[in-house]
Amino acid sequence: MGSSFKIDYEFPRNVINILPSQVRSLMKDITILDIREEWEYEKYHIPGSLLLPMEFFEELFPKMFGKASAIIICEHGNRTIRLALSRHYLFEKVYNVIGGINLWINSGYEVISGMDENGKIWRRWFKY
Repeated sequence: MGSSFKIDYEFPRNVINILPSQVRSLMKDITILDIREEWEYEKYHIPGSLLLPMEFFEELFPKMFGKASAIIICEHGNRTIRLALSRHYLFEKVYNVIGGINLWINSGYEVISGMDENGKIWRRWFKY
């Protein structure tokens, strides 16, 4: 005799899961924030995305953007969904990219490598 166990979880209204194909239509109007580590961003990232490492996100996002909407991306989508659910109050809307940059790449979308100015902007807001 088996029983099923089901957990119903309703996402906060401002947390929206999207696929890489949907990012492309939003990215001209909403900032893409890469929450990975610097070395991951330097290895490859979406052109035009800004690096804001997860460990500094709660402190720096409000200083840099106020309560704005953002697209957040990590390697596979695990870090971003944790961030979106635990810190949803920081955002007007937060778009979590399902599958992360890994699915972005596997979908054939462009990435670039190297550390650029967008990978360093967050440091200006950080107080050592």
